[in-house]
Amino acid sequence: MMLNLPVSQPSGAALERIEKRLQATKAAENETQASSGSVVNMLGTPQIARSVETYRGAIFSVDDRTVQLPTTADISIDIPRQIVHHSPAVILLVHDVSRDAYLVEREYRVGSNSFSFGFPAGLRDNQESALQSAFRELAEETGIVVEGIAHLASDPDFAAKKLQHAVEASENVDVDVLGTFYPSSGMSDEQVTLLTLHLKKFHVEGRHFDADEHVQSTWVSWKELSEVIPFQGSHTNFLILNEKLHRSRRIQTSHAQAMGTILSTSSIPESF
Repeated sequence: MMLNLPVSQPSGAALERIEKRLQATKAAENETQASSGSVVNMLGTPQIARSVETYRGAIFSVDDRTVQLPTTADISIDIPRQIVHHSPAVILLVHDVSRDAYLVEREYRVGSNSFSFGFPAGLRDNQESALQSAFRELAEETGIVVEGIAHLASDPDFAAKKLQHAVEASENVDVDVLGTFYPSSGMSDEQVTLLTLHLKKFHVEGRHFDADEHVQSTWVSWKELSEVIPFQGSHTNFLILNEKLHRSRRIQTSHAQAMGTILSTSSIPESF
């Protein structure tokens, strides 16, 4: 099995080159603003001077803040901001390898005020890892239980690193972790981890929904997933695009291996 983690971060040298270009584009503006001492130092650390909770709901809360931005002078600039505090979440693209089928759900989404297509997803509980949340949500929301893995994810005493090692050693599932992202960093601290689960051995049990959850689900072909179903969510479409890239690479690798086998088994005349 494979547990594919995201691509590593850029090297320090690469970031330094980007930083030089960023500073060059701001040079003229900095000269204009320098006399007032209001040049923002984007290599500094902003400070939260004031934060007052103005709303608290079941899923998120809202704070009204004053943030102090550092400058190149010995002063700071105050700016007002509002931030939505939201629990971290996971979104899963689930692939049944043996049937080459993908799991799709439909449920009500308040943002679009519609019944929308999407993938299994959920909030991470307490301090659980993204992997723990992924397999827990998979079992609760879809009833899919990966052999030898699902019960470990639901055990609160089972450490996240042990689960990762168990997933890496398992022959029943391959996991691609695309990464953890801020869906709207301009207004929220929510972080979403995107994963693709390639299932090889699993069974289906009963689903467990919250009282206000109403979800339909079905398996679809790759063509239906990528060309027919109208997905609205940006992260859902990102997962599909990533899977399209990986499917293309797998086809290319398969063709290359097939050609290599043909060439290695072909007899070439000595006079060629």
